[in-house]
Amino acid sequence: MSHHATTHPHTQTSSRPNWLTLERLAYGLLILVPTVIRLIDLGGRTLAPAEAATALRAWQQAQGMHPALDAGQPLLFTLQSLTFFVAGATDAAARFWPVLAACLIPLALYFARGWLGRWPALVAAALITLSPAINALARRGDGAAFALLAAAAALAGLALLVEGSQGGWTVIAVSLAALLISGPAGFSALIPLTIILILTLRASEARPAPLAGAWVAFGVTLILGGTLFMVRFDALGLAALNLTDWLQSFGLGGIHLLGGFIRLAVDEPLISLFGLLGVVWGLRTGGRARILALAAVAAGLMAIFLGPDVTFSRAAAAFFLALPAAAFLVHLAGKGDLSFHSLEEALFVAVLILLAFLTVYALTAFANTGKFDRLVIFGVSILLALVMTIVFLFFIGWREVRAGLAIAALILTLLFSLSSLWSLGFNHTLPTLARAYPTEALPDVKDLVRTYGDLSQQQRGDRWAVTVALIPGSPSDELIQWYFRQAEDFHVVDGV
Repeated sequence: MSHHATTHPHTQTSSRPNWLTLERLAYGLLILVPTVIRLIDLGGRTLAPAEAATALRAWQQAQGMHPALDAGQPLLFTLQSLTFFVAGATDAAARFWPVLAACLIPLALYFARGWLGRWPALVAAALITLSPAINALARRGDGAAFALLAAAAALAGLALLVEGSQGGWTVIAVSLAALLISGPAGFSALIPLTIILILTLRASEARPAPLAGAWVAFGVTLILGGTLFMVRFDALGLAALNLTDWLQSFGLGGIHLLGGFIRLAVDEPLISLFGLLGVVWGLRTGGRARILALAAVAAGLMAIFLGPDVTFSRAAAAFFLALPAAAFLVHLAGKGDLSFHSLEEALFVAVLILLAFLTVYALTAFANTGKFDRLVIFGVSILLALVMTIVFLFFIGWREVRAGLAIAALILTLLFSLSSLWSLGFNHTLPTLARAYPTEALPDVKDLVRTYGDLSQQQRGDRWAVTVALIPGSPSDELIQWYFRQAEDFHVVDGV
């Protein structure tokens, strides 16, 4: 009797799930890590008057007081009212939904990668995650994060339309409705988004017509999200107030425009520099890159014309500038301009970075001390950088010098952006220049913050009383009412 042995080839299996790719892991980290970081000490910074405007009315609504809705943002009012009713009103609770919305932006860009491109979408998600202005508003009770999430979701809907799916219209309809009720930032995002939608659909061969369901989704989102699920229909009127505030913020004065330009460059150095380069490259390249460039130009100009005190416009500009910036960075990486080709090129980058730090130090020291020798160091550092560029150009050639300049600019603007991100989004000290709202630096608001900090330490002992003055229309009026809302015996007495 013969025996036949059957052998099976060894099949190597991986313990990693099939759905877990490096791309999805990167997006997951861009969602999870910023969420955890932004939630840390979320209530540590005192609410700004602009935040208290919506939070106070939401708390009053949750208490059944039926407040007059003469200030605030519709979608934020709806979500805060529900949150305060279920979980109570705290500074952290007032900021929870903007944090969540900002952290979902990379997820929306993941679904838009079919139109943006895989690498440009991933790089754009990283740039937006590191944006100082977006992080600042993500950790505040402000509707700007809803507007940016809606814009990203609309791009995901556009990707579906380009692929021929009618479901894209429903996504776009919901996103547009969310933009209208997300506050003034929604109008800053609406114009560049409209440019992208119109130009892309005109050039697309697959343009399915919108169905009735898309219009229904638009109306349902607008009504439910803007009226506290039809409890306060007058909350939709806040959208008109937000539009008025947005229009009134535009200015044509020289100082106003210069301030808007400087704040955009200082708050968003990385996205501003490479976004500008991406705009120039996109206008020359054509196609999708040109569409993104035109939208970025519109968003950037609005940020400049809205001036230095309107942070939400810079957040919207950062979002749309990040799209051509990401495409341009991917283009540079494809050409090899973001990698080192020789030891001499690495030395050139190191020299430029050291001279840049010396320049910043000298300029800062001159601004603080007024000593002329610091200004001399600043000028000499600039001159040395030019000389070293010429010297390395002679020895290693234009291609490696160009790549070195790109790498040095990327590193320096990234470091500057991280510093700005900390100042705007996570630094809890009383602000001076690095502030998200102009009212944060007003003397009466600073005094109120200090006073509340002192009074909040008196947790035990005998009952104490304090007299405060409410001046209707003042920046600190609603802030006082928000922080003294839990007093056991709170009386408002008319006075002269």
